[in-house]
Parts: sequence; structure tokens; C-alpha cells
Amino acid sequence: MSEYSLHVTIADWLRAQFPKLVWWHSHQQGHLSVVARVKAKRMGRRAGVPDFTFILPGGKAAFIELKSDAGRQSESQAVFEMQAREAGALYALCRSLAEVQGTLEAWGVK
Repeated sequence: MSEYSLHVTIADWLRAQFPKLVWWHSHQQGHLSVVARVKAKRMGRRAGVPDFTFILPGGKAAFIELKSDAGRQSESQAVFEMQAREAGALYALCRSLAEVQGTLEAWGVK
């Protein structure tokens, strides 16, 4: 499964299974002009932001980065993970719907 297909599968599953869960996808990909990149960075765009962000029941922040079977975490993603964990947030790198399901279950999402 391509990484794009995995993202769509996860988003569809989240919408169907957890209609009240607060989550969003952080679309960071795409080709921007130099001017658009500068503007986006000035407005807070940041390299390494995970694909999915959650506000779990109780207010805890959680992040899931999706990767294909061969995909690897970039340096900026590893830095974000470290900073998020140090701030007390939850973070997981998942490669399948089953891994996302298991992660959310472990985080207490029902």
C-alpha cells in the first residue's frame, strides 16, 4: 500500500470509528514556490510535523507519523518526536491500519 493510500485509509477509519475524537491530518507535502515557502514558514509551518495530530480525552496531545514499509523517519521528524515526548505528548510511528488501531487502543481511545 502506498503511503498516500495508507493516509486515506486511516482518515476514513478514524471518521467512521471515532466521530467525536478530535484529530486532524497535517498535510505538509507539496511543492510550493519560494515565496509561498517563506510565507508558510513565517506563519509557523515546520518540518517534521507528524501526519496525524490528536487531542485525546483528558486533553493529552498525541501524534502519529505514518510510513510505508520502506519509509524512514527524517531527521526533522525525529527531532519533533523527541521534543513532543519531552513535552509530555504521545508519539508513534505506524506502518499500517492495524498499528494505528493498536496505538490508539494503547492510548486509551475507545
